[in-house]
Amino acid sequence: MKARDAMTSPAITINQDATLREAGDVLAQRGISALPVVDNDGHLVGIVSQMDLIRFNTAESPRAAETESESSESEPMRVADIMTVEVVSVSPETDLHTVAKALSESHVRQVPVLSDTDVVGVVSRRDLIKWMARSDAALTLDVVAVLGDEARHLANLEVSVHQGVAHIEGEAAPDTLGLAAKLARTVPGVVDTRVTPAGRR
Repeated sequence: MKARDAMTSPAITINQDATLREAGDVLAQRGISALPVVDNDGHLVGIVSQMDLIRFNTAESPRAAETESESSESEPMRVADIMTVEVVSVSPETDLHTVAKALSESHVRQVPVLSDTDVVGVVSRRDLIKWMARSDAALTLDVVAVLGDEARHLANLEVSVHQGVAHIEGEAAPDTLGLAAKLARTVPGVVDTRVTPAGRR
């Protein structure tokens, strides 16, 4: 399963020249934790999160304190002034295991999905949970259906899904089992596959 299968698309983005108030309004109204930041050509240049805005507006933030002391005629702070420029991103073809690892290791709540430098979607923790939450019984039926639709001999394989992992067993050549595993991974909610030739449990 790939990032394109689970991502929210189109992604909600914000221009780097937007004000912090505008960014806060979008985050609040949309109920999301972060926004990919784009330039005038729509290319990703950073990301701004709820935490970025909170940190900026706390008393401990020197930049916030400095801004408060400026006259009301000064230019408002822009998203580009506080955004994170080193962004963890993935491509539409990135495996969801890799996406989950990126979310875990970088401690971010979502990752932009890029086609070249264009933001085509976003995968959040919520997106991953939604796809992983389908019951194993429903996934088993879906995998069996996909295999049967592809070829009759694949329908003879034994399939069971446990915690999103499709286990496939049967008397078949390695390339046939490999094909079955590849097809199983196309089922939304299947996070991985395991193949076992008959008699090798």
